[in-house]
Amino acid sequence: MASVKLLVVEDDFASLELMAEVFTSLKAEVYPISDSEKAANLVNRERFDGIFLDLVRDTQHEWL
Repeated sequence: MASVKLLVVEDDFASLELMAEVFTSLKAEVYPISDSEKAANLVNRERFDGIFLDLVRDTQHEWL
C-alpha cells in the first residue's frame, strides 16, 4: 500500500516539527516546509494527497 504524500507549510518550527512527527508516525510521506515561496514551487512540481497550511503567515502568496 502506498503511503499518503503530505505537504506541511508552517513557519513555527516547533509546530512544523510536531506535525511532521505525527504524520510520519502514521506512515505518511511528509514534506515539512517553513517557507511559503519554496512550498509554492514544490506544489508546482509535485502532486500531494493533502496540504496543511498555516492560516496566518508572515508572507502571503496568492495561492495560499
